[in-house]
Amino acid sequence: MAARTSALNWVLGLYGKRGAVAVCQAYQRAFADNHIVLADLARLGFDRETPFIPGDTTTTAFNCGMQAMWFHIRDRLDLTSEEIEAAERDLLRFQTQENHDG
Repeated sequence: MAARTSALNWVLGLYGKRGAVAVCQAYQRAFADNHIVLADLARLGFDRETPFIPGDTTTTAFNCGMQAMWFHIRDRLDLTSEEIEAAERDLLRFQTQENHDG
């Protein structure tokens, strides 16, 4: 919850209240009903795992940047863990269909 509050404070400080609302609404429109994209971003953004790679600072730094971008998007959309899990199920179902089709 603290991370979400700090993200909200950051957006408010950057854009003001009206601008912050507009930014969040724009993210919501851009990603509306696009569960496959959200699931892909969650996976690539290390939503459920650490981005740390022992002994590999370059990859770790890259992974941390990907995670920060995912958290930025997730927080603007105000996604719940249930919504992320539903998106991941949609992506898995899509991947399974692709494997069977071809």
